[in-house]
Amino acid sequence: MNSIFAHRRVPDKLAHQRVRGIDNFTTEELELLQQQDEVALHRANALLEQRVRARTADLTQSNAVLLAENQAHKQAEHDQTKLLMREQSLRRQLEAQLRAALQEKEVLLREVHHRVKNNLQVIASLLDMQADAIEDCSIRALFEDSQQRIQAIALIHESLYLSGDVRAHVNAGEYLPQLSQRLFEAYRAPSDRLTLKVQADPVWLAVQTAVSCGLLITELVTNSFKHAFPNGLVGEIQITLRQDPAGTCVLSVRDTGVGVPEPLEIHAPASLGWPLVRLLTEQLRGTIALEGYGGTTVTITFPLSCS
Repeated sequence: MNSIFAHRRVPDKLAHQRVRGIDNFTTEELELLQQQDEVALHRANALLEQRVRARTADLTQSNAVLLAENQAHKQAEHDQTKLLMREQSLRRQLEAQLRAALQEKEVLLREVHHRVKNNLQVIASLLDMQADAIEDCSIRALFEDSQQRIQAIALIHESLYLSGDVRAHVNAGEYLPQLSQRLFEAYRAPSDRLTLKVQADPVWLAVQTAVSCGLLITELVTNSFKHAFPNGLVGEIQITLRQDPAGTCVLSVRDTGVGVPEPLEIHAPASLGWPLVRLLTEQLRGTIALEGYGGTTVTITFPLSCS
């Protein structure tokens, strides 16, 4: 019967006759209907299994892709973490090397400033010893002036040594009062008739600028000590350094002494040590002004950019 069913179609009238009662079918028709139902069920099962297999294959493939992507993402995160750790380790090593190099530079610079200061002190001491052996007062004064100039430079290196400033800049607010006080003590100025006042803004000056300023103050204050207060005249010496908003510095040395003789030419080759003052002002790329009434006032203006 299976072979017969396999080679011929079930009559359509059997399908329409399903609505009839079971008693109205013959045994052959019932068997034919059962075989038809079994074939339809088999086909449905086969189609369902095919769809399940296809869907399973798709899900398996999608799962494999997701697993691969997840693995790749984890590997990327792992590689990124290793790279970040390596970069952090290298950064720490570089920072440690930079700190060590900076510390070494600080030590070397401090040692340089210390040695320069000591060498200048030795030179000043030699000049002092030589001055003691000179009987001519005018020549001895020259040695003493040179000694004070050297001391002014030595004080800068001493300040740098003590501060440990690797930028090699000097705080004028600290340097100028120290320098002025040493000059006051060096020339044994009597405090009962001479007063020294210093007012300096905390301006950071480069070493070369500080040297020029220190030598200018040494020269001008020395001139005031020597020439402004003869015969026990009472007076005052004022030193000021201020920074203007325009980016310039104004250095002023003023005394209330007898003033300068008339006429005084700043550019004269031999008048109160002006050649050195002019030279130092030129090094600062500055300008100089002189007032000689009611005492002497020397004002030097220079750009702070030279620092």
